[in-house]
Amino acid sequence: MAGKKELMRSIATERMIILFRLSKEAMQKDREIARSYIKLLYKMSSHYKIGVPGDIGRLTCKKCMDVLVPGISCKVVVASSAGYVIYRCNGCGREKHLYYKNRLAAAPKIKDA
Repeated sequence: MAGKKELMRSIATERMIILFRLSKEAMQKDREIARSYIKLLYKMSSHYKIGVPGDIGRLTCKKCMDVLVPGISCKVVVASSAGYVIYRCNGCGREKHLYYKNRLAAAPKIKDA
């Protein structure tokens, strides 16, 4: 049975990627259709008990189910000293912080005495 579950999960992951691609294309024309694709994507993820692929999870707003497209549905702020990029959703105002520097490299180093 493990083979069947893995097959179903891989098909669901492919479908989630397709839905995300369709929602990005639909964002230009109709935001409600794009939101419905994202809602369906998250329903699929909970139904098949798999996580949303990394890039998709980073580029969607979980509060208003919007696709975060810079300049269209979100504002992008670079916090270079802190090492992350802030995506601020235009629909609900929620912020996502995406780190681009390694957190462990930025942590203070402890010297052994």
